[in-house]
Formats: sequence, C-alpha cells, structure tokens
Amino acid sequence: MDVVSLTVGQYLAKAGGAPLARSLGQQLTKRRWARRVAAKALKKVDRPRPRRALVRWLKDPKTWDFLANPDGPNAETIDSLDEALSRAQGTYFRHVSKNWSWMNRETRRSRAQVILDEVYHLVLTEHDPGWATRLASERSLAATKSVGGKVDDLAEKVDEIRDGRRQDQVNSALTKVRIAQLPEIVRHTFSTVNEKEPGATGRMLQHLTDSDVNPAQLLRDWADTKPEWLVGDANVCLVAGDAAYAYNVPKAAVEFWQYAIDDGAPRADYYRARVALILNEMAMVEGREPPPVSDALATSTDEFAAAVYSVLSNSPDAASVVTSWAVDDRLDQLIRTTLLYRLSMESCGDRITVECLDAALKVLEDGLALTKTSGLSLQRVTLLLARIAHGGSRQVEVDLLEARDLALFARDVRRSLRISSNEAVAMACQVLIQYGDFDAAIRVGSSGSGDATIAEANDAKVRTHVAIAACATDRFDLADECLEYIPEGFDRHRVMAMILECRDQDPSEEWSNAIALAEGEQERAQAIAGLARAGAADQATLLTFAAENPDAAKEIAAITSAAAGNYEEAIEQLRPLQNQSITAALALSDVYRRAERPLDSAQVLRDAADAFGDPGMSLRAATEYARLERKDEAQEIVENLLLTSGEGWGGRADAMGLGAQLAYDAGDMERAIALMRSYLKIRPDDAKVRWGLVGTHIRLRDLEQARLTFAEGGSEFKPRDEREAHVWLQLASSKLPLEELIANGLTFLDQFGRSAELSAHVLSLGFMHDAKDDLSQGLTVQLQQEMARYREAYPAGEFLQEIQGDDVEDLMRRMSDRLRRSEEDQQRDLDLSRHIGSGAVPTAFLAARYGKSYGEVLVKRGIGVIPARHPDPLEEQACNREVDAHRDGDVVIESSAALVVGLLSDDLQQKLRSVFRRRLSTHDAVFDAERAMRSLALRATGTVYYDAESDSARVTEVSAEVADQWATEGERIYRELQSCQVLPRPSVRVLAEADSDEFAPWASCVDLAAARGILLWTDDIAIRRISRALSIRCISTPAVLGWMRRESRITEAIHSDAIQTLIASRVGDFPLVGSDALEVLERNDWDVTAVAVAIARPAAWIARGAGIELYAQLVVELMLRRPEQVPLLLRSAISGLTARYEGRGEDLIHTIEALASLTLLQARLPITGAVVVATTRLAIKQCGIDQYSDPLRGIARLVRDTLASQIPGDLSTRFAVSLFGDMVDEDRQAVVQELFK
Repeated sequence: MDVVSLTVGQYLAKAGGAPLARSLGQQLTKRRWARRVAAKALKKVDRPRPRRALVRWLKDPKTWDFLANPDGPNAETIDSLDEALSRAQGTYFRHVSKNWSWMNRETRRSRAQVILDEVYHLVLTEHDPGWATRLASERSLAATKSVGGKVDDLAEKVDEIRDGRRQDQVNSALTKVRIAQLPEIVRHTFSTVNEKEPGATGRMLQHLTDSDVNPAQLLRDWADTKPEWLVGDANVCLVAGDAAYAYNVPKAAVEFWQYAIDDGAPRADYYRARVALILNEMAMVEGREPPPVSDALATSTDEFAAAVYSVLSNSPDAASVVTSWAVDDRLDQLIRTTLLYRLSMESCGDRITVECLDAALKVLEDGLALTKTSGLSLQRVTLLLARIAHGGSRQVEVDLLEARDLALFARDVRRSLRISSNEAVAMACQVLIQYGDFDAAIRVGSSGSGDATIAEANDAKVRTHVAIAACATDRFDLADECLEYIPEGFDRHRVMAMILECRDQDPSEEWSNAIALAEGEQERAQAIAGLARAGAADQATLLTFAAENPDAAKEIAAITSAAAGNYEEAIEQLRPLQNQSITAALALSDVYRRAERPLDSAQVLRDAADAFGDPGMSLRAATEYARLERKDEAQEIVENLLLTSGEGWGGRADAMGLGAQLAYDAGDMERAIALMRSYLKIRPDDAKVRWGLVGTHIRLRDLEQARLTFAEGGSEFKPRDEREAHVWLQLASSKLPLEELIANGLTFLDQFGRSAELSAHVLSLGFMHDAKDDLSQGLTVQLQQEMARYREAYPAGEFLQEIQGDDVEDLMRRMSDRLRRSEEDQQRDLDLSRHIGSGAVPTAFLAARYGKSYGEVLVKRGIGVIPARHPDPLEEQACNREVDAHRDGDVVIESSAALVVGLLSDDLQQKLRSVFRRRLSTHDAVFDAERAMRSLALRATGTVYYDAESDSARVTEVSAEVADQWATEGERIYRELQSCQVLPRPSVRVLAEADSDEFAPWASCVDLAAARGILLWTDDIAIRRISRALSIRCISTPAVLGWMRRESRITEAIHSDAIQTLIASRVGDFPLVGSDALEVLERNDWDVTAVAVAIARPAAWIARGAGIELYAQLVVELMLRRPEQVPLLLRSAISGLTARYEGRGEDLIHTIEALASLTLLQARLPITGAVVVATTRLAIKQCGIDQYSDPLRGIARLVRDTLASQIPGDLSTRFAVSLFGDMVDEDRQAVVQELFK
C-alpha cells in the first residue's frame, strides 16, 4: 500500500532537497526542433544548403500560417522561403545564402518546394507532442473551413452545374475530412454507415466536427431530445451511440443503443452486451449494486455477448471466453482489452499485489500496442504509480517517464477531440510531483506562462497538484492562490496541511480533517501518514488502519516513532521494508538523517537506487555524499550515472551539475568545463551554472571562451552580486558601446551597493579612450555625482585616486608624497634591476614588482632590452643543439619570443613558425597579453614617476609615434600567442615558487613544456636558465634564425638584416661591430637609443679593447650628427663595462676614465668638460661603484697625456685645463692641481 502516495514529492523536498527537480521539464519541450527539421529537410536538396536561414524562417511566427495549411506549400510560401534563404547573417552564412541567390529563379523555387514538402511533415515528428497535436488540430480545422468554403463557393454555382457528379465529389471529400477528425475507434463505423445513410450521418458529422461545438455536450443534448433525423434510422442511432462512447459520454451511448435495439437494430445482442457492460461499470463507479445480467446474453450466439456475460456473471471461464473472441476493428480491440484488464484486476481480490499489478499492466501494454487511446493510457498511468507505491517497480525512473509520456499523450489526444483533458493533466502533474520535478508540474498545470488551457488549470484536481508542487518549492503565494479554487473536501485540507508542513508549522488539525473527509483507502493512508509525520497520530486510528492495511501500517508506525524522536525504533521498523517500498527507503533515509547518521542515510539511498533501478535515488545519494565531503564516492556515483543513463533521463542535467562541482573541487577543470557545457545545452537559462562556467574560464585565463559563454547567455544574462558585476563589465566591454556599458555599471551600483572597488571600476570606465566628450550630458552628470559620492565615502582613495588643483607646484608636491619610495624600496628596486640585467632573474619579476602586465614591461623594455641572446657560448650552443634536434616537433612559445618574432618581417615570421609542427601557448599567457594590449591601446604618452635624486615627482613623455609603436607591439604579442593552440596551465607546477597569478604568464609556459616534454621557446635568458635546471629543453629566436641561415632557408643578407632589426628594436645581446652599429644608427635616423641599449649590455664588453674601439667610432659619428646624444652613449658604455667587470675596483674606474677622456677629446658644443664629468659621475653612482676615487683627476690626466703626444707639453697642459673651464671652481682647482703638480 502507498503510504504517502501523492506526497512523495514532499518527502523529496523535506529530506534533503529535490536534485531531480526541474529535470523532466526540460524534456517536455523538444529543444532545437527547428535545427533538426532544417538539417533533415536540406538533405533532400544539393548544395548550397542555407541551414541558418531556414532555421530563422521556421522560428518566424508568420510561418505558423503555412504550417497549419492543410494543402501544404503554395506559391506564396515558396516565395517567402526563397527570399529567406537568399539572405542570412554571419560571414559564412552570408556566403551560403549568396550561393543560393545566384541560382536561377526556377531552380530556387523547385528546391524550395522540395524543402517545404519535407518541413510540412517533419514539424509533426520533431516538435513537442503537445505543439504537434495543436498543429495537427489547426490543419484539420483549416481543412474543414477550407473545404467548407469550397462547398459554399460550389453552392453558388450549383444551378450552373448540370452534372451532379462534381457536387458528389465535393461532398465525399468533405465527409472524409470530417471523419478524420473523429476519434480513431469510430471512424470505420461512420464510414460504413455513411455509405447507406449519407444524409443523417453527414448531418451528424457536420455538427460533431464544428470547431465551435463541444461534441460531448452535443451528444448529451441529442440523447435527451432525440431529434427525428437522428433516431429515425436504427443504424444511425447505433453510430450515435458509438460516438458517445468514444467521446466518453457513456449515459448518452446507453440511451442511443437502447433506442436502436428497441427499434429493431441489427446485432442487437452485441449492443445489449455493451449496454450491460456500461451500466455495470457505472454502478461500480457510483458504489451501487450492479443491475442483474440479462438472460438474453446468456443464450446469445454473439461472441461478444457471450464474453460480456461470462465477465459479468463471474464465470471461471471468462478469461478464455474473452480471449477467444475474434475482433476485426479497433473499437472491438479496445473493448476486449478493457474486459481483460477488468478480469485481471478482479483476480486480485480485496488485496492488490505486485504480481496482480504486473499482470494488469501487461494486458494494457498489449492493448495499447493495438489501439492507443487516451483511456487505456490513463489506466496504465494509474497502475504504474500503484506498482511504484507497492515497491514492485525495479525501474522507477523508467516507469515514471512512461507514465508522464502517457499522461501527456492522453492530454493531447483529448484536446484534439475537444474532450475534457483535465483528468490527463491532473495525472501528469501527479506523476511529475512523484518524480520530484515540481517546476514541471507547475508548468503543466498552469495556464498563461504554463502549458495548460484555462479549463485545465481551473480544474480542482489540477489546482491541488499545482498547490502541492508550489508548496514543495516554497512558492507559497502560488499555493495559497490555488487553495482558493479547491472546494471543501479532502484535497483542500491535504493541501492546507502540506503548506503548514513546508512552513514548519503544526499541520495536525488539517490532517485530522483530511482523515475525516477521506474517501477510499488511498486518501486515508495519505492523511494518516501526514498525521504520523506531525507526531499526532492517535493509537486508535493507527490500530484501525493497521487492521485493514497491515503493510502500510508498518511504515506509518515507523514514521510515528521517528516523529516522537524514537529513531532507533523507527529504524528497526523500516529496515525490513526498505527493499520492498520506495517510500519506506525514503523514510528510512530521512530517519537516519534526523538521527545524525548521515552516512547511513546516504547508503540507504544508494542501496534503494540499486534495488529499484532509480537513477534519481542514485543522484540523491551522490548529493548526500558530496555534502558529507565524501567526494570520491559522490564522483563514482555521478560518473556511473552519466555513463549508464540515457539522454532522455530527466535528472541528467542535475547529475552533470553535481559532477561539474566535484570535478572543479578536485581541480579537474577540463572535466568541470565539459560537464557545465553539457548542462547548459539542457538548461541554457540557468544563470548559476553559466556564471560558474564563465568564472572557470576566467580562472584559467581563457578570456575567449569566457566571452563566448557570456555572449551565449543573451541580453537577459545579468550579474547577481558584486563579484559577477565586475566580470560582467569586463566581458561586456568588448561588445557594448561605452555609454551603454557605463549605464549598466551605474545600475549595478544601485543593485549591489557602492563598494570602493565596484565604484572605482564603474568610474574608471568614464576615462576609457578619452570618451567623455562622447557621453550624453545626463550620463556625464551621473558620473560626476558618483565621483562625488566616492570622494566622500572613500577619502583615502583605495582603488581610485583623484588629485585636483590649479597650482602645478602644489600638484607635483602632492604627487611626490604619493609616489615617494623608502630607501629600502629604492635599494630593492636597484637590486632587482641588477639581477634582471645580469640574467639571474626573469624580466617578468619587474612586472610583478610594479603591478603591470608582463607584456607591457616587455614592450616598454623594462630593463632597456629583451635579452634574447646571451654571449655565453655554451648557452648559445645549447639553444642551437635543441633547434637541430627538435625542429619538427611541438614548441611552447612564451611572451618574450612572441614579441621578438613579431618585430621581424611578415615573410620571415611565417618561416620561423613553419620550423615547428605545432606552436602551443597557455591561457595565462594570452590573458596577460590581452591585458597589455588593452593598456597600450590607450596610447598614453605621459608617465609620472618618483625621482630619487631630486626627491620629487617627475613627468616623462614619449612621442605619439612611440606610443603607437608600443600599441602595435602589444597587439603583436597577443595575436602571435592567440594564433597558437592555447591550453590550460597543467595542474602540476614545476616551479612552486612561481605558483601565483603574477608569475603565471611565463611560469604556465614552463609548466606546459615540462608536462608535455617539449621545447620552450623564450627570449629571456633567465627563464631559459631556470627551465634548463628543471631539465626542460629551451631555444631562442636568434638560435632559430641561425639554424635557418645554416640550413639555407634564409640568405645571409636576410639573416644580417634580421639581426640589425632586432638590435634596432633593443633586442640583445648580439655582438656589435662598427658596421652593424652604424647601420642601426643610420636606420634609426641617428637616434642612438637602440645602440646605447646594446652597448650597455655586458656582451658588448667581452673584448674590452674592441668595445672601446667601437665606442670611439660611435662618438665620432655622433659628434658630427647628434652631439647631444653623446652623454646617453657614455652612460650606457659605463653601465655595460660595470656589468661585465664588476668587482675589478680601481681597474674598472681607470677604464671608465679612459672612455670619458676619449669622449672629451672629441667634444664639440654642447658637450663640454663639465657635461662629460657630470655624466661619468652619475653613471658611476647609478652603477653602485661610487665608493672608489672620483674620476675627475684621472680624466684630466688622460686628456693631458693624450694631447702631449700631439702638441708641446706646456701647451698641451694649458689646453687640457681649458677643456674643464666650464666646471665649478672646486673642480677647476682640482684639475689645475692634478696637471701642474
């Protein structure tokens, strides 16, 4: 016996949630029907096949008129489709549609005709059954009206038609159309009688198929009034009875048949038997004593009459008599199935057993295979639910899905026949509630936004089930609304009790009222179970019920014990029943949970899932295990569910959602993403999961997929909290106009509060691309108001600082206060620069230090140069060796290499890329590159920095051309990395010290190369050193260029030009010779910056003599063309010398003095002794070697000695002193003392 029957859904909600909720609803409407129809229809024609255009046309509401047309495609429809297929959106789809439009008109129309013929039929099989049924009904109605219209037209011309055969043809066609609108089981009877009595039968058909008439009510009226045209012929009267039977009006059927029998109708015994059967069934339903069986049936020779007599007289041979009855039409097949079903149920006696239910279900299954009617379908639904309640179902999920489909089939059939479908809708809701899909139950039973008609939604039973579903989902407003339409009785008090339970209020009084009003065993069982859950079931009631229903009483007794807190007693009572009844298993799981034994609760669910073959129970068990942090067990259950359950299983989406969460928690992002994507195919409107997928992509730095997932959410996809608001603004910035983006941001401030971070984010949008002037006045005012609020609420300016004022000196002083760095910070910055310059630390550390993107530091040459090549011959040999060995393999390209490659010509870039089979990169690298690209795209030319020498803020500016060049290089890095196969960062980190977001752009590439055992292509010597220490093979761009030159893939001239290009772009460390350096200077219009960077690298001073000789050449050329750039060259040379010979002490100072003296001897205005000495002193201090002697005396002495070799001694000394004449007195005195001592 079903203890809680219709309240199983409530158990699901109260005992840990409803993980299966909403799942069936996703199956109620076949999704993507238009795509399937388009794909199948287009297979009937040759290419081109504009599928997207056809899908859009199918979804157009105007297309309904064509689909409902009973005559199929017409010329107007063909033209409409041809026009639609000739235009589409999207580059590819425009191309396909363009090809379509290029065909000649006749070809296009011919193919459109073929497509339309397929579409006309496919929509009925590919769409939701309810929708398809309504469409078929519309076609039938249109056909009726169309034929009716043709008949009217013909009537106007009837006088002109001498041959009556044409009118007969029209009448015949009209009759066939109308017969097709009747219930299937009476179509044959109508066709047969119509041939003999076309007048009366045709009139009956006309009235029954009138779309404005309720056929059931019409038949009742005819049974009462008995119009002469209908009862004048016994055969017509019999047909009317068959129609009444088919339209579920049994009393009218009896009236018509009895009248016909009295009038001498043929097959009188057959119809007497049908009358007797109906009267017997009506008496049983109404609780009356059935009328006695007619003696005429006992002696009849009619097989059916004999079968009915054997059933009604309880003959022991009844089953064999019924089975031996030979039937030849669908109506008799239906009647025989009904008789066998009745015998099967009567064989159970007073107590229903699982075996009895199985036998009856088999009878209905066989009957439905022969004649699928709404009545048999609903009978099978009732028995399927009963079998589940009795614990006889071993595939609960399968039984519930079948019950759902049958109930909805019955609903659609009855709608199409204009018979009341309320019962079918109520049963569908009941099934969905028992399944736990409360949202689907509400949708099926509600009008307006739901699927129900007004009549269905207003039915008391339907309202009852909708109220129960609303209660289980805490939609108490809807439950209360439904309650107003439920009349006094058992259902009303049951719903009121459930509402109180869901609100954690005492429902005892309402359950007691429900018990008093219960009709039948099932309703009493439900009410007593509810009273037991409330802990208010009295002993007398339980004893009385137990005497009548011992099995159900055991469960109720256990529920009573649990309600009283006697958990152990309840557990003992329920354990023997857990494999016999699904409700007992649910109750036992609930008791374990309340007794704080959650693992036992989960295990009961898992065992019950195996016992009853119910994947929904497995999912509940997995959910419980996940809640208990037993994630391995949960993952095992979920993966098995996804493997074994079919695509049609309603809980599949929930299983995917749980599996995605478990995979995410376990760090398996690839699996989590795959499951979330599959989930969203089933439930595309689930904002929680979509935001989860977006967040996962962002966590993996996969902005491209994050934007795609975001865009698929549509315009209604909005943030639900502040964190999501930040993400929304970030992703929407690439597709929305700035004004719309800011307007949304201001809305989010109202929704989620004006935190410092969110306010700063929204306000910063107003500074993008200097777009303020483009904003509307109203929006500008709003931004100003928000800025005022921000200043007032956050005066410290945690995320956004504003400095205003007219006094420039005051502004700079305040800027200095904000930017000033402590001596410790300055020393750390200096040490970091030295370590990066020496190749000990990656350049990316500079980005982490200042909170910049790695890509931006590379583009702006944060240490002056990109250290692509190293002068160490062993390092160069290692790179060359790896290129030789692995040139046809896979390679991971890191951001520094992406930038260097992008500096070369397009043709050379392509040749570099072709050296390797596949180029890989990581989402972290691409994410950083995009961040850099966006920042550099602003083309800012000014930068405020803190100058330690002056202890003040300074402004440095670059030209607009340089800003443009930076933006171009930033985009090149992004495009180069994006053109690779971009992968997530492996979960195994080979560099534990670099396992943070700030190092991810380069460390993720190291991890990927390590995980796949492939080359790492990087132009940062420090990253190569770190990677080789981890046994990762590395290469550089110069090494690849060298291999291409050695293999004759490029010429020596191209290679030389590439090296000069890299030197000019401040990529090092290439050996410099005079010709190369002068070539670079000339290429850069004698701008010394690139050459100065190269000469500031240690590699330029490996051979000190050659370095000094090169420096002298450069000084001579610059003195002739750009003398003002000589101090930069001198500082750079001193920097390079210091980096190469650091630790050499006075010997290093003497070399620096030599460079300075050489510079002064070549000097011409504006370069003077004071300038050279000041530059030398500053460079020595910046290099950290100012602890040695001041270089002034050494420079003066070297200048005098050099001059002495060319002019007489006294004259050379005086000339040397004159070179220092513009210096301060103290320095001039020191020069004189040194030269004249």
